[in-house]
Amino acid sequence: MSDSKPVEEVPVENVEGENVDEDPDWVTLFFVAMLGDDGVGKTAIKNSIARHIYEPKNPTTSLQYAIKNGEKNLPPDSTISYLKLDSEKWIRLEVWEQPKDTPIKEYDVLRTSSAMFIYDVTNPKSFESIPALVERVRADATRILPSWNHQLMLVGNKWDLKSQGGEMVCSDKAKAFADENGMLFREVSAVDGTGIKESFKALIESIYENM
Repeated sequence: MSDSKPVEEVPVENVEGENVDEDPDWVTLFFVAMLGDDGVGKTAIKNSIARHIYEPKNPTTSLQYAIKNGEKNLPPDSTISYLKLDSEKWIRLEVWEQPKDTPIKEYDVLRTSSAMFIYDVTNPKSFESIPALVERVRADATRILPSWNHQLMLVGNKWDLKSQGGEMVCSDKAKAFADENGMLFREVSAVDGTGIKESFKALIESIYENM
């Protein structure tokens, strides 16, 4: 195996506050695409897993973080994180936003480990668009790679706003949809970080179990 290091050859601080030197012999790479309507919080979730903070006034944070850690060629909608799983395995996680109405490219299908479908728990319309989006992604992916059958996750963001009342997406309804479609399900808050790290860990652990 290669013993190459990141460009700057410095430890990378992951969301758990530890330092890890990248070594391809024991760091496994996972690529996760995020999809959903505009305004559901995809960028906030992505920034939260990369920096473990919520910075709504700094949309370039994720790119700056990636460049600082030697990832010079990432597109501006990607982030890099390091996570330690319960099995003590380290994984390097690249997360990016797939435009909702843009066909998935062959390159993305071939490299993607999984996909997260995000909706806003305070916006039922954002949940109503998920079924068609899941169907389209699966159709596009299997057209390119017939054996494609990746683990998917449904994520309800803005959990912190549920206590404010108003029209909400029923958790039981969302979970039922996820179960019917073989998807994992979590509700999270990108504002305070609730459930973010745990969701990504659960997704990656599930992928490991089926490898």
